[in-house]
Amino acid sequence: MYFLKESKISLIISALTFIVLGLVLCIWPNVAMNFICVVAGAALLIGGAWQIIAYLRGKAAAGLAPGSFVSGVFEMLFGLVLVLQPQVVQVAVPLLLSVLLLVDSIVKLQISIDLKRAGYGHWWQSLLASLVIGVAAFLFILDPISSAASIVILIGVAFLINGVSDLWITLYVSRKIRDLLEK
Repeated sequence: MYFLKESKISLIISALTFIVLGLVLCIWPNVAMNFICVVAGAALLIGGAWQIIAYLRGKAAAGLAPGSFVSGVFEMLFGLVLVLQPQVVQVAVPLLLSVLLLVDSIVKLQISIDLKRAGYGHWWQSLLASLVIGVAAFLFILDPISSAASIVILIGVAFLINGVSDLWITLYVSRKIRDLLEK
């Protein structure tokens, strides 16, 4: 029973995270994109510097990581581009988020099938949500809209739908499990 409660909490946190991310992407698309680029750039700068320093100090395993200096330099260069020119990369981020949504919609499709097999009457609602999210993500991947901000807003809407769908499924299934355990 403890496992079910922990799973429910984890799923609710995940759903709320999607909802919050969706709201942020809808309300502040350009700020969100710049923030993502700067944070990713800073992480790459730190990681690249770490690799270079480790190599120069002789901490990298000799012969086992011969490219650590080179990869550190490239990480730092890409990090600089992200920090100094985030708009260059902002077109790629919506594409990556769209792929994430597409993968998640496929997982939701599987959950819908599992709900139907388990005899839940409202399984089709999960199926509908997964199909809407999947089609939207697929369209984002196939024909990205010229404005990255528009794509980010649309992805934010899809994240909102995804989060609300996850929250509903989690609460519905946990209620059904609780009802079964009380019998």
